[in-house]
Formats: sequence, C-alpha cells, structure tokens
Amino acid sequence: MDTLPVWPIIAVASVAILAGLYARFVEPRWLRVRQLEVRIEKKRLTASLRVLHLSDFHWSRAVPLAFIEQAVEQGLAEQPELSCITGDFITVGQQYDLERYVPLFEQLVRAAPCFAVLGNHDGGEWTEKHGGFANTAALEEHLSVCGVRVLNNESVTISVSNVSIVLVGTADLWSGSLDVQRAFGGATDATSTATLLLSHTPDAKESVADHPWDLMLSGHTHGGQLVIPLLGSSPWAPVKDKAFVSGLNSWNGRQIHTTPGIGNFGGIRFNCRPEVSVLNLRPQ
Repeated sequence: MDTLPVWPIIAVASVAILAGLYARFVEPRWLRVRQLEVRIEKKRLTASLRVLHLSDFHWSRAVPLAFIEQAVEQGLAEQPELSCITGDFITVGQQYDLERYVPLFEQLVRAAPCFAVLGNHDGGEWTEKHGGFANTAALEEHLSVCGVRVLNNESVTISVSNVSIVLVGTADLWSGSLDVQRAFGGATDATSTATLLLSHTPDAKESVADHPWDLMLSGHTHGGQLVIPLLGSSPWAPVKDKAFVSGLNSWNGRQIHTTPGIGNFGGIRFNCRPEVSVLNLRPQ
C-alpha cells in the first residue's frame, strides 16, 4: 500500500506555526499611521481640519503602556488640530494603577483639544458581568483631571483653528447607559454645523439615525483583529453589521470611520495591523 508523502503535512504544519508566531509576536506591535480624506459639505465645514482618531488602547499584559505611548507619539507627530478617542482604554479582568495613564493623557491635551467616549471594557453592565468596573467614574475622573473632555451622552460646540464644529459623544451601546436624546440635547448647532459623533461601536448607528451628524467615529472591532486572507473580513468581529468592521464607509448619506485601534484582546492580530488614524476633514 502506498503511503502518503510526509512533506505536505510538514509544510502545512510549518506554515501554521509561522502564522501563529507572526500573529502573536509581530503584527500586534507593527503599528501603522493611516491618512484618510473625509469630505463634508462646504456649507457645514468651512475649512479643513486634521483629526487624530485613536481607539481601543486595551492596556493589559498583552498591550503594554509603552506601546500605547508609542502610538500616541506617532499620532501627535502628524500635528492634529483635534484628537478623538473612542473608548476601551483598559481591558476587563486586569488590575490597573490609572495614575500611570496620566502623563499620556496630559501629552495629548498639550498638543490639541482632546475629547473621548468610553467603551464596553471601561465600565457598565457588560463590564460588570465580566469582572470589571460597574461604572466609568474612576476612568472619567482621571481623564477629566488631565484635561480630556469625556462626552458621556453629551455634546459641545467648539472652534478649532477657526473652524466651528459640533462634537457629540454617547455612552457605549453595551454599557446599558446610552441615552441618545440626552447626547444630542445640547447639539443645537448640529443642523447647520459639521458634526462629529463619537460612539464606541459602529452598531450604535441605528440608535442615532434620526439625529443630525456628518461623521461617526468608532472603534470596538479592532478592524476584525483576525482577518482571513482572500475573504477580506473577520467573522469574529463583535458587531452585528459586518459592513462597518473597518475603514471609512458611507451610510444613509453620512460616513462612519471605524478604526482598527491600537491594542487588541488576547494578544494576537493577523492581517489587521494596529493603526493610528488621521482624518483630514475637507469641505466639498
């Protein structure tokens, strides 16, 4: 009886081992800076604005603070005029000395106005069920003391580089605290002024569909984290609508940017590098 050749088995096993080592030790630290151009109606956005979009730091044993600091430094090297962070500063189940985050937050604030929303790992119903914080109070306090403005179901109109813009931030969809009416309650300029909506997961888009906004900034998905070659997507991305796992996408005449983020969950990435996103908003 003929026996099967051994070399194909060895080859497949070798590729699998190499792919696993790459996903664990190479790609999670292979940071990239990505520039994107976002067009907004000229009557709503009067001049260009450079926005740094960061998300999903996921400080943990798998994502050291030094790597997050490296990502922030690379982002600030792009000289943003506004910084927006869309949640998951920490990772559920880990122990933290939040004071160690302070220099990083202060660095962001010194460079440009910095606004943030919080994610499902930062506190709330989902987090509490998984051994984390029942609420976001501790993290919000540290952010606020450093000058980062946390938009927890809030809105604000600001002027940056002589450009007027509305920022609306919602609590995370999974936290059980999302209050859309409250979030947009103070956004009186949103019908006439360019409006950025910060919400941790892109799945929140249906909740805010009836309110005025131009560009939604989200994270949560890690870009898929494990993206299957050729298929071009990740069936494991934690969102219902897989069309918004990563990148800049149109939705009902508006745009949603989902950044792959900086950190990860579980210490692996494959075909989905961590990303510092720079959005160049331009009037059209």
